[in-house]
Amino acid sequence: MAWHASTKKRLRRDTKKRVENKSQIHALRTCLKKARETLVSGIESVACVRGAQSALAVSAAKGLIHRNAAARKTSRMMKKMHAQQLSAQA
Repeated sequence: MAWHASTKKRLRRDTKKRVENKSQIHALRTCLKKARETLVSGIESVACVRGAQSALAVSAAKGLIHRNAAARKTSRMMKKMHAQQLSAQA
């Protein structure tokens, strides 16, 4: 149990931040899931992947996820998108 006022305030602040971060991470994961599904189906994949790429960059800038994790996910998504475009051209 917190005794000091600053500790109580920190607990309140951390609780609010945890809820906010959880909702933002959930939104990011949903966006990434939609991007993966469009890559499989091939419909509107470029726009959706670009949106997911932007969401990853914003999340990394805000500190929700590590910047290397964002770069890794972006790289893998772009690799799949380019492979899909090459197979569509052939």
